[in-house]
Amino acid sequence: AFQTAHPAPVSSSGWYWPSVYELKQVCWGQGVTSQGTSGKSMLNPLIGKVGGTSFVDDYYWSSTESSNLSNYARSVYFFDGPVVSLNKRSNAYRVRPLLAF
Repeated sequence: AFQTAHPAPVSSSGWYWPSVYELKQVCWGQGVTSQGTSGKSMLNPLIGKVGGTSFVDDYYWSSTESSNLSNYARSVYFFDGPVVSLNKRSNAYRVRPLLAF
């Protein structure tokens, strides 16, 4: 339904659900190796300029499942950037599809 309502540009990869490593880069910032929110702080004003929905201070699911716990998946907390494993059956958090050009 999201893809139908928001068609991806022809020159892009199409919408996809980011891995935990990609989601960390979005939150932390490109090339940053420790948690933080410089990426989110840089992106939110740009997203706002094109009428998009900014990232909020909440958990965002990645497409990466936890290797040792089958009911858990990796998430990034966009308040201050830590990566955590959360139970995917008992937690409802945000998802953010991305595009690659």
